[in-house]
Amino acid sequence: MITHDFVEEGHLLDGDRVDLTPGQAFGPGRDECRRPGMRHGPCRAPAGRALVEIRDRA
Repeated sequence: MITHDFVEEGHLLDGDRVDLTPGQAFGPGRDECRRPGMRHGPCRAPAGRALVEIRDRA
């Protein structure tokens, strides 16, 4: 598991993402927002992925 000291937002454009901790898989169109300190990951993308990620340290 990892954490960050910033807000992390992501939008999965294409491909897939598997969050290994809960064992959940997500496909295109998935939006995520993680607060600073929120535990998540690790994740994998078996089919590859295109992801837009925004990090905000404000």
